[in-house]
Amino acid sequence: NAPIAVMLDLTMMGKDSERIVGFLSAEKYEGPLIFITGANAQEISKRQEQADQFGLHVTDVLIKPFWLDDVARSLKSIEPVV
Repeated sequence: NAPIAVMLDLTMMGKDSERIVGFLSAEKYEGPLIFITGANAQEISKRQEQADQFGLHVTDVLIKPFWLDDVARSLKSIEPVV
């Protein structure tokens, strides 16, 4: 069963987030993808383009540090999809 949504930290150690994006694509994941990051706007844009190239749909980006309310807002924004 596919997850309803995926929240992915882009700045995990190593290149794990890039590998996970590849995995999600290979598994034909079609749900919302929410990035979590402390990266700059240029890096975020690059990662969003990569996700697009893999056919993934980034619905939101949560910038660290963030609050639980931010997570709730992000998930609520995909509620119609869920």
